[in-house]
Amino acid sequence: MRGIDTSEITTVARKIQQHWENSGYTITSVGGFDVGHPTINGISQPDGYTLALVWTEGDGLYLAATSPCLWPDGKAPDPAG
Repeated sequence: MRGIDTSEITTVARKIQQHWENSGYTITSVGGFDVGHPTINGISQPDGYTLALVWTEGDGLYLAATSPCLWPDGKAPDPAG
């Protein structure tokens, strides 16, 4: 994420955390806010993407995500069974 003033990094990270929580995502870990190096990890619901917001050298924030498996027919099995 570019263009975030160093003094706003913690505020932006808290807003992202709040957005994820409001969206029903599971927050799996939070840290570094006390030293201005926020890190948040979570899992989106209902699709199971792993999400991360990580402080980087140079006072930047890096946003990352993984994706669930792609199935040959383009459809994942119904998680309800």
